[in-house]
Amino acid sequence: MSFLPAVSRAAVQDFRNKIKGLEIPTKKRGCSLLEIAREINPRVRGWIDYFGRFYASIAENALYYLEDTLVRWAMGKYKKLKGRKAKAGRWLATIAKIVLMFMVHWRICQKPAVG
Repeated sequence: MSFLPAVSRAAVQDFRNKIKGLEIPTKKRGCSLLEIAREINPRVRGWIDYFGRFYASIAENALYYLEDTLVRWAMGKYKKLKGRKAKAGRWLATIAKIVLMFMVHWRICQKPAVG
């Protein structure tokens, strides 16, 4: 018998619900990326440490939902990105390359969530 420990679907859904519960303001312009990072990094770091030990690719897939939420935030915050999901994703990817340690999940998520 073989067994691959991984993140269950219920745990992934629970993580997504927790991200929704953070209420990252996708429509408001007053919140900066730094403020969002300060709020979500401790939770995401704990989630990565707990679930990412055994089967990191499944945990990585769950983190793409967070990246998509950040893309929606960027589209709501900046006029030049409004309605341009791919451009907002590229903008976030550029920030991720420059300041990799800014968001915890950028260390393990290699491809940005674009379009």
